[in-house]
Amino acid sequence: MLDPAAINKDDLIQMRRFLHENPGVSRQEQEASELVMAQLQAQDVPFTRVGPYGVLGIIEGGSPGPSIFLRADMDALPITESQVNLSQKKTAVSKKEGAAHLCGHDAHTAILLGVMKVLAPMREKLKGTVLLAFEQDEETGSGVKPMIEALKPYNPSTGWGLHVNSFIETGTISLLSGPSLAGGIYLEVEVYGESGHGSTPHLAKDALLCAANMVTALSNVTARDIAPDASAVLSIGTFQSGDAFNAIADKAHFAGSSRYFDEEVGQQMDVSIRRIVESVSSMFGCRYSFIGLVHRKPTFNDPLVTDLARKAVSGAGIRLVEGRPLTASETFAYYEELCPTTFAFLGTGKADKGTLNAPFHNPVFDIDEDALEVGVRGTCAVALELLEYYAGDRLNQPDQT
Repeated sequence: MLDPAAINKDDLIQMRRFLHENPGVSRQEQEASELVMAQLQAQDVPFTRVGPYGVLGIIEGGSPGPSIFLRADMDALPITESQVNLSQKKTAVSKKEGAAHLCGHDAHTAILLGVMKVLAPMREKLKGTVLLAFEQDEETGSGVKPMIEALKPYNPSTGWGLHVNSFIETGTISLLSGPSLAGGIYLEVEVYGESGHGSTPHLAKDALLCAANMVTALSNVTARDIAPDASAVLSIGTFQSGDAFNAIADKAHFAGSSRYFDEEVGQQMDVSIRRIVESVSSMFGCRYSFIGLVHRKPTFNDPLVTDLARKAVSGAGIRLVEGRPLTASETFAYYEELCPTTFAFLGTGKADKGTLNAPFHNPVFDIDEDALEVGVRGTCAVALELLEYYAGDRLNQPDQT
């Protein structure tokens, strides 16, 4: 049974604020990685580096048993942060211009370090191994595959992930069986034309106009190419073109994303995106290249693991709320290649602290730091429940030797 007194709330807040004030965007998570390794060393927890900044900690129990993994992501976003949230000054603000933790990955890392500080001292009582996966580059998607390769030798039976959610109240955890997060396509396109003077457009190939028509046509994918009863969205978020007001642009660039819950819908969207970009490019006499057209899988919560997690969360005295599928995407989906998993949401919304309904990836995003302790308590309870269940499950399996 977990002793709530084992959770050091002040330490959690201190770690989260350090991470928040010293963010590293994808592939630049040096400060977070160094903090993680220092904290693991201080608790005599062995670890391995996974890529430049990913870290895998290993808490080996005193008795043989299953392996489970707990995952946190570490990267920040390339966005400048606001000094205030929805109603007041923030408790911590990024010290780096153009980089900020506006999706809560600082909280995820601090929570998993807090879990480590609870479980490491009781390792002799554990039956099995708890793997602490600190994943780099979640936002760009490049950190998950190396972490999966690092986990494979341990043959984990199951895994757990947690993400903050400012749209649910502090003190709650949300869980949902089945599809929980959407899959996505991340598209980035360069369009190439021929420059010319604004007064003689017929002597040029207008890359800006071509790309603008691509963006307009792509907005019709979900309206005309996807069945009305399918859940899907496509949005273009960036567009750059041109250097002078009186010149025809010879290059344009845009990027965006789509979301879907059904893999077949995702494949149809891929076909539509390629067809539209190619056709519009030909129509304007331009050339194009896909700098990126990357798919992410939908996240699926295994029903059994989710039920075990629900039992653990409720047993830890945390209010459990029924989740609903969200159209955000997560690299956590790929851990299903290893074993059955479940992914939960931790409430961080508090109206009188200006964090309730604070939008993700927005300069005003903020969390209620009281949620950190809830995240540690819930994750520890889930870890112990999963170890116990899968240890018993292994004992009940027939001998395969």
